[in-house]
Amino acid sequence: MMTDIGVDAHIWGGLLGISADYFKKRTKDILAPPSGFTPDVIGISLSDQNNGIVENSGFDIEITHRNRIGKFSYYISPNATFTQNKVVYYPESSSIPSWQRITGKSIAFSPADWYGPSSASTNHLIGYHSLGLYQTAEQIAKGPTPLFPNVAPGDIEYADIDHDGQITPNDQEVLDSHFFPGVQYGIKWGCSYDGIELNVLMQGAADVDAYNYTSQDGVYVPTTSMLDHWTPQNTNATFPRLFLNYQNNQESSDYWIENTSYLRVKNVELGYHLPLVWLHKIGAKDVLVTVGGNNLLTFTKFKMFDPESAGEIRDPLMKSYTASLTISF
Repeated sequence: MMTDIGVDAHIWGGLLGISADYFKKRTKDILAPPSGFTPDVIGISLSDQNNGIVENSGFDIEITHRNRIGKFSYYISPNATFTQNKVVYYPESSSIPSWQRITGKSIAFSPADWYGPSSASTNHLIGYHSLGLYQTAEQIAKGPTPLFPNVAPGDIEYADIDHDGQITPNDQEVLDSHFFPGVQYGIKWGCSYDGIELNVLMQGAADVDAYNYTSQDGVYVPTTSMLDHWTPQNTNATFPRLFLNYQNNQESSDYWIENTSYLRVKNVELGYHLPLVWLHKIGAKDVLVTVGGNNLLTFTKFKMFDPESAGEIRDPLMKSYTASLTISF
């Protein structure tokens, strides 16, 4: 079942254009494996069922303005998409704690399956809720019994969700973060004057997170931010104490989830049309010389890698530069 309502308008003699669209879609009978209906010790599970329900809704808008003043002309066209999604129903046993159930949560992609379990086959990240870093041995002794006996100051502290006085897998919860952007936006703008033209494309995303698993190992290109590990002299650090093959700090948790909202100058192109008096000498109608660049600037709080690849943070972003000559006869 889908609802789609849109409107397109052009006013003031074409100076302003508006295009807006609202959509809502509910998808039923999604094939889903039942979760938690049979104990793991049995070694079997129930057959998949066509009873999953997912709902997506959102709003698109684009505004365009163009104008000419003498030899100078310009345009600007911002756009934005706002989206929400949630699992309306998923076949789950009533024995599953409420904080581990998928129903009612947003749809999420789990890029952290290497480090912890995901809920059934939905790729929802299951992990612990972090409370920061342990600062003293006294703090560890007074709190719930940690996951491992060798936990020390500088390690990640996890919340006792079920309040049984100890940290166990039962304290894991569905990490209901926005691994898909809630807002995607862009803006195209440019101008021209007496043969010179400039075109710029900017784009970005907001309300989006990523599971920064690369900060847990050394298999990817390191950055200087990874020097900020906990020590007795650096207790307000970004990362826990240095570790190697140490399970407590590698458990899936929201400690490693980071905001990856960004705004990027995606493309800039500057061109120049040669004067007509020059073209007659070579018999051409137009000669356009352009230079440009891609991924020139990115504004974001996330400094390790490319924030746009929110679900798969691995590689640095590549910049590129171009030059061209176009001749029309």
